[in-house]
Amino acid sequence: MSLQNSRLWLGYDPCITDTETGRQVKLCGRGVERLGDVVIKPVEATTFTLIRPIFMAYGLKGRGTRIWLVKGPDNRYYILKDCWLPTSWANDVTIHHLLQDKSREDPLFALEVRSSDDEAVFGEKDEYHIFDNPLFDEPVFSTTALRGIPTLVCWDEVHRPDARGTLVPETTLMLLGYPPSPLFSTDVRPEDRQHLRAAFAECGISIAWFSCAREFFNAMMGAFVGHFNGYVRRKVLQCDISDTNVWMRIPKPEPEFIVPDWPKEKGPGWYPKRSGLLGDWGYGEDFDSNTFAQRDNSCVITGTYPFQATQLMAWEAGLGWAGPFTGHSIQHDLEAFVWLMWVLCVNLDGPFNTRRFECGDFEKATRRSTPTKRIKLEDLKKQAASNSRKNRGLDGAEKTSVTPLSPTVSASTFTTGGRTLPTVKPPNWALPGLYPGSAGGVAQSKSALMGKGIQFISHLSPYFSQHPSVEEGFQDLIALFDWKEERPPGGGRRISVAPAPSKYRTVIDIIKQMRDGIKPELDGPPSKEEIERARKEISALLDKGHLETPVLGSQAGPSQSHSQSKKRSRNSDN
Repeated sequence: MSLQNSRLWLGYDPCITDTETGRQVKLCGRGVERLGDVVIKPVEATTFTLIRPIFMAYGLKGRGTRIWLVKGPDNRYYILKDCWLPTSWANDVTIHHLLQDKSREDPLFALEVRSSDDEAVFGEKDEYHIFDNPLFDEPVFSTTALRGIPTLVCWDEVHRPDARGTLVPETTLMLLGYPPSPLFSTDVRPEDRQHLRAAFAECGISIAWFSCAREFFNAMMGAFVGHFNGYVRRKVLQCDISDTNVWMRIPKPEPEFIVPDWPKEKGPGWYPKRSGLLGDWGYGEDFDSNTFAQRDNSCVITGTYPFQATQLMAWEAGLGWAGPFTGHSIQHDLEAFVWLMWVLCVNLDGPFNTRRFECGDFEKATRRSTPTKRIKLEDLKKQAASNSRKNRGLDGAEKTSVTPLSPTVSASTFTTGGRTLPTVKPPNWALPGLYPGSAGGVAQSKSALMGKGIQFISHLSPYFSQHPSVEEGFQDLIALFDWKEERPPGGGRRISVAPAPSKYRTVIDIIKQMRDGIKPELDGPPSKEEIERARKEISALLDKGHLETPVLGSQAGPSQSHSQSKKRSRNSDN
């Protein structure tokens, strides 16, 4: 057996080679099929040099995702995503192909969420100054690129020789030795996954590594523009808003870019501005009328727990007040942005991933409940049949004691371990650690929070609550998505009434007011000690090859070694 064949037999990747300049991976430019049997024609073969790993998924479940910083033949840095994706539904590559297809632009699409002057804010004019004067150079890689969305550069299906020596796509069923024929029932045969690599032009770091509150809200606005561009301009709904999918753009993942210095010569109104990106579109849905019917409609609920919209969680739990199931909509994603900002502003108490809580601060069960999901409609119907009490809204509410707050009195605190914590603690699902409760409990908890604006903002960390514009903005945001209880005109029992649809412009205007209302003197540069601490922490994470630090991970803080699992259904995907 030759050396090359023996390495293949041992499982070595045939596309990765060792050279004098380092370990390299070749993306051979093979086509990838998408819905409708249309073949995406990739660019010519491209060779990248592996620099360092920046994310490694551990465990036997999920996508087996690995993310690398790589250098291309043009000496530019790129992000290489290596993962195993289900063959039964659209993946990152097919979705990004849609996102970079200019022919999908339709001025008559999504009129319900558009405004007459959107172009001034979401277009090249950038009247809200979201993308201008960035801290680092942010070149545009392609004319097909959209602001706020990573740009797909090239991709490849990983191939491997079969028993006859013929190169075939590397799939899990092939590696397990299953024959390529329906000899096994789909109930006993594992889900088939295909090995895929994709290179993206932009590097990013989690939004939790913001350097000041103004940068936080500005980056969130950048990601929001990305969502607008994806849905309004390309008819793709992202469907998975979460803290690990909203990033700030940097040249490459190094401490000086993740934890930047503040130049002394800059005026008091200046702050480091790293533009926001909305990434990980692998759960995105194509809403084009020509392909909508081809979607896998058996997967009906998607999102990351606990950032999901209230109605989605109520549907999963079978709560009758949520109304009949109608599918994931743009309003659900807009609401998810609000929950994402709120959870981050509750748990982060300073720049550079400064955590407010630790897992041991409050009593919390340790049973694992994983957050990101794709729930099948048939499973939803079975569950709904046994949820009669929940349908009446009698069960499922999270049992937490809440002390009423007056409009002028903030939550009282207590001190432990040298840190100050609130007596009125946030709900368990919004705290670090593994949450054992049900989707119904969270839906009821969220609904109650939205109906009590003062209680909602009382949970914000001192770092964010010191800014009146932030508190006022959150009250305005939750008012957009609050389900009201009203009595029908003819009398009878009170019923839950869904909020009126919100527009992109309405939401981003509120976030802009939150950003612009922050006084620079209260949002100045981090101390030298904070910068040194943060750079030490990020250097340790870089050494581990794992930069992802979910804000609600099983261990809080940037040095966490295990993050909360991200899936809740049998279709789990990391």
